[in-house]
Amino acid sequence: VVSVGKDTSSVGSIVMSNNTVIAVTNNYGIGIGSGEKSNGYVELNDNARLLDGNKLTVGSGVSSFGHLVLKDNSLIDVKSDFVVGGAAGATGIVELCNYTGSFNESPVYGNIAGSLAVLRLSGTTDYTVPAQINLGAVAGATGMIEAKGGATLRLPHGYLIHGVVGATGIVSVCENAKL
Repeated sequence: VVSVGKDTSSVGSIVMSNNTVIAVTNNYGIGIGSGEKSNGYVELNDNARLLDGNKLTVGSGVSSFGHLVLKDNSLIDVKSDFVVGGAAGATGIVELCNYTGSFNESPVYGNIAGSLAVLRLSGTTDYTVPAQINLGAVAGATGMIEAKGGATLRLPHGYLIHGVVGATGIVSVCENAKL
C-alpha cells in the first residue's frame, strides 16, 4: 500500500521522474487522511511509472486534498477502482500535462456528497476516456473537466455522464482545447 498524506493534518509528496518505476500490489492513496486536513501530492514525469495497483483514491479523506500529476509520457496502471473526490469536503485533482493515452479503469469524479473532483488537461495532452466518465456522480458532489492550451479530450460514443440528479458536472474547454 502506498499512502501519501494519510493521517490527520499530514502532508506528503512524491515526485518521480527519469523512468522511475514503483510497483504496488494493493492500493494507492493520495490525500486519504482518516481525519481532516490531510494533503497528498504525487507527480510522475519523464516516463515514470506507477504500476499494478488495485485501487487509486485521490482526495478521499474527510476535508482532505489529493493531487495527482502525470506529465510527459508518465503512466499509472489501476486494476479496479479509480476514485477522485471520495469523501465529504474532500478535493481530488488529476492533472494531465503533455500526456497521451488512457487509464485501464474509468475514473469516477465526485462520488460522495460534498466532494469536489477535477480532471485538468493541458499542454499537448491527448486523453481518451476508457469507457465512461462520471462527473458529479452523486447528489451534492461536484465533478469538473478543465481542458486548455491545445489539450484534447476524447469520449468514445460521446459517453459523458455529468450532473447526476442533485450533483454538479462542469466541462470547460478553452484556449484551443478540443472535445
